[in-house]
Parts: sequence; structure tokens; C-alpha cells
Amino acid sequence: MKVSRTLPLLSMNVLIYLVLYIMIAEGLRDVRITQRPRQQETVREALTEGWGFVREVPSFRYLMVAMLAAVLAFTIVEFHFLAVTSTDHSLSDADSFQTFYSLYNLGVTVLAIIIQILLTSRLTNRIGLKNMFLIFPTILLGGITCILLFPTNLISVIGGLGVPRLARSTIDEPARKSFQALVPAERRGRVSMFMDSYLFAAGAIAGSFILGAIILAEDLLGSVEKHTIYLSIAAAATVAAVWFALKMRGAYDASLLNWRLKRRQRASGVLDKLNF
Repeated sequence: MKVSRTLPLLSMNVLIYLVLYIMIAEGLRDVRITQRPRQQETVREALTEGWGFVREVPSFRYLMVAMLAAVLAFTIVEFHFLAVTSTDHSLSDADSFQTFYSLYNLGVTVLAIIIQILLTSRLTNRIGLKNMFLIFPTILLGGITCILLFPTNLISVIGGLGVPRLARSTIDEPARKSFQALVPAERRGRVSMFMDSYLFAAGAIAGSFILGAIILAEDLLGSVEKHTIYLSIAAAATVAAVWFALKMRGAYDASLLNWRLKRRQRASGVLDKLNF
């Protein structure tokens, strides 16, 4: 019965991805790609180069710590969301939970598209790129506070994760991509891989280790609820994320003058500046 009900959904997903693949392939057919000389390098060398760049530029360094703390906290909040919703009496059977989770993801996706179309670019132009990185950790801190006040309330838990998730995908991620565009093209790929892949993985792994340690030590906690402990840790991490986002904001203007952000000048541009 379950296979027959999920098979049409899986088939529809395959069809959607096939249509998107054809559309993207057709759209890129006549696009001219600038070829750059490639150097063979290992993953370790690319990671070292990305880490070196982020470490030497203060605004990127502060943003790196803010991202780690925010991802750690978000991982914990996401776990609490799944723990509460999967055990809620109104969603006790598998079909009800599947329906709820599908509608939740659909609603977040639709709202994310609307926000990106109507709000993201306007908000960036209005408050500036350096202020955009304060929005996600601030909203995440508000969501964690709401969950701490009502840890088992379904609406509180849905809003505590859903609103920060919208902020992350529609505001924080586009702002991060715009910020990475400041990196010279020859280093941009390594920096993006370091920040978008390794940092997120490190934050998620750290959050998972904290959750695992608290769950394994549940018998030693006594009367203290385990969700109070891990949500308090998430709140502390989010406060740290806000603090480092503020530090990043303060170092933003000075970092623009850092030599690592200076792009290579074209030869013609240099020759035009010479006086004979």
C-alpha cells in the first residue's frame, strides 16, 4: 500500500527534474564560458587556500565564526522540530506526519520564492550588504527563544524553525553569495567551497555531537529536561553568531581595502595609466 502511494510522487519528482534539466541545458546552449587555465590541485590544497584567504581577511574571518555558530544552533533547532512533530499526538500516524511535512516544505518553498522575488534585492539595497548578515542569526535567536518558552507547542516549534529557515534561504544565502563575489575570480571557487561546504558540514557535525552527548547522558541529567539543555546551548551559539556578525559589520569597510580582495588589473588598464 505504501509503495503504491509513494510511487506516483517519486515519478513526479523524476519528471520535474527531467524537465528542469532540459530547460537548463537549452538555456546554456549558446552561453559562452570564459576558459581559465586550470591547475591540478588536491582537495587539501584547495581547502588550505580557502582557509588562508578567510583567515587573512577580517570580515570573512568573523563571518566564518558567525556561520559556524549559526549552523550549529540551526542543526539543534531542526532536531527539536523533528522530535516534537514526529511525536505529536495529532501527527502520530505515518500518513499524517508525511502530509504535514510535505505541506510544511511546500509552504516554505513557495514563501521563499515570493520573498526572493519581492524583498531580497530591495532589502539589500536599502540596508546594505554588511547589515544583511545580522538578520538570520537575530531571527534564529528569536525562534529559539519562542521554542524555549513553549518547547512542546506545535505552532511554536514550526514557527521557531520555519521563519529562520526562510531567512537563511532568502536573505543570508544570497547575501553570502554577493559577499563572495568580492573575492578575486582565481580564488573565488576555493573560498566558496570552504565557506559553503566545509563550514556548514563542520557546524552541523558539531551540533550533532552536542545532541548525541546530551541524549546519551540523559540519565545523568536528573530532573532537567534534555531539550532545555540543548536549546540553551543553541541560544548561546546564536548570541555568539550575532556578536560575530556585528564584528564582521564593523570590519567590512576596512576589509575592502585588503590586498587579497584586489583583483588583477588588465594589462591595457595598467598601460593607460603610464605617462610617456
